[in-house]
Amino acid sequence: ALSHGQNERLRDTIAWSWSRLEPWVRSAVAQLSVFRGSFDLEAADAALCLDAWPEAPWIGEVVGVLLQHSLVQSHDDRVRFSLYEAVREFAVNTRTGPTASTRVRLRLAQWYAPLGSLIAKDRTDQATAEARARLAADLDHVLDSIEAAIAAQRADLAGPCAVGALAGLSDCGPFERGVALCLKAADMPDQSNILRLEVLRRVGVLLAWEGKQAQGMTILEQAVEEASSEG
Repeated sequence: ALSHGQNERLRDTIAWSWSRLEPWVRSAVAQLSVFRGSFDLEAADAALCLDAWPEAPWIGEVVGVLLQHSLVQSHDDRVRFSLYEAVREFAVNTRTGPTASTRVRLRLAQWYAPLGSLIAKDRTDQATAEARARLAADLDHVLDSIEAAIAAQRADLAGPCAVGALAGLSDCGPFERGVALCLKAADMPDQSNILRLEVLRRVGVLLAWEGKQAQGMTILEQAVEEASSEG
């Protein structure tokens, strides 16, 4: 761990470097700071909006510039990337309020939602397998997107993202946070009945699979009862 003095010097160094970056580079880093972990080019492309800077290059070159400036690090032979934590912390503090991060996460939710809708069809084709793998790899980001969609009252995004997150939760955690967010998405006033029942069904099965049979059966019975009342 760095000492207080070392942390101060590191922040001063980052601030000095930051002031010399092009505006679109600063904006890209600030937007990518919503990722609390690694991301790939597709996720970065979904998150970023650099329309205010016509000179900004395509996403592959954007990440290349960030690598050259030692703002991001690569993982898995440059398949995934992440901001250096000190850079991320600095960038988080440069965002213009919570609405800035919400806008980025809602863009991600718009990207994850169709994958969740595909998962809901319960197919066994290649596209579904790829969607499931994507959602599992990006699970933390999907959960953050659900949270943003709930806060923005976007049930149309929160529902499909919840279905997708539950596919990822069956393979890995964070279990408790994920289940809680998915149930909140299901309980949104404007949530469609079809998506609500799909989320409840998947939560019930997941809880039973995780050894919480009583809680899982209660939610499954609730889903069956609601489905019956819908006719």
